[in-house]
Amino acid sequence: MQLRAMEHADISEVNRVNRDAFRALLKREKHVAFVAALLRPNALWDMYRTAGQDRCFVATAGKRIVGYAITHLWGTVGWFGPLGVAPDWQRQGVGKDLALMSVDSLERNGATTIGLETMPDSVSNLGFYSRLGFQSNAMSFVLAKSVLNSEYELAEPLMYQTDFSSTHKEAIIDECGELTGKILPGLDYSGEIHQTDKYKFGTTLFFRHDDKLIGFAVCHSGKYFRSERAETLRVKIAVAHPAAGRNQVDRLIAGIEAFARQSGKYRVHMNINARHDSWYRLLLERGYRLVATGLRMTWDGYEEEISSDAPDFNRWVG
Repeated sequence: MQLRAMEHADISEVNRVNRDAFRALLKREKHVAFVAALLRPNALWDMYRTAGQDRCFVATAGKRIVGYAITHLWGTVGWFGPLGVAPDWQRQGVGKDLALMSVDSLERNGATTIGLETMPDSVSNLGFYSRLGFQSNAMSFVLAKSVLNSEYELAEPLMYQTDFSSTHKEAIIDECGELTGKILPGLDYSGEIHQTDKYKFGTTLFFRHDDKLIGFAVCHSGKYFRSERAETLRVKIAVAHPAAGRNQVDRLIAGIEAFARQSGKYRVHMNINARHDSWYRLLLERGYRLVATGLRMTWDGYEEEISSDAPDFNRWVG
């Protein structure tokens, strides 16, 4: 078995390994609430691969791919996932080698936070990552809301722009970097903005007040699984200036929902770290309901720095 960087030609086989690995998990742990045992669009894999540059890996046995790992780097915040191993190659050290290679790659690329998210109800996954040295950090939540229902429209939507033309691109990216640097020094979501635009997988909304950027949201409108209906707007990342008050964040979320309706989407998915309790409560007040959970785990010595007051909506899930 050998490890190497993932290539474009690997994507179809990686897709099948991912499906088979999670099917095996569902068969072994029938109580696990997870839906990743499906084929994904190849474009989604390629978007992750090119964002990771040389930090995405496959494990090969001869010409066959038997495992893979996708890494993500948001400035100094690094995480990996998904990671999967073909069922007939599990329990042979392949997953361990891929996980440790991912950690090493993120370390070498300057990550000061390194972690992952996994299913909290999967004893095999929790045991695997715990044995490697990862420590439980915090729960993360996925919340969903039907935007056809206007019952919870408590705030006037904040105006946004979607213009990301080459003329303004670098200036907008610089503004976004300045904003996220105020949330956490070194945090950088520019790669997510670039990849979403490059692969036409969605849109980034830029929210301004008095001509100053006060927040942005990277929204994925593309399908995460081939067989699903394209009716959900998934908010991959949403942030607001740390000084933004509750009312302004409320209006930012209302702006995202307005964009979803205008785009013909029926539902919005938002992600939140459970340690951001006040923002979690805001989503509940807006009519969102909890639909999935994750457990965030971090590598020893590379724990996550977080401000409970910063409006930073994200998950470490690919």
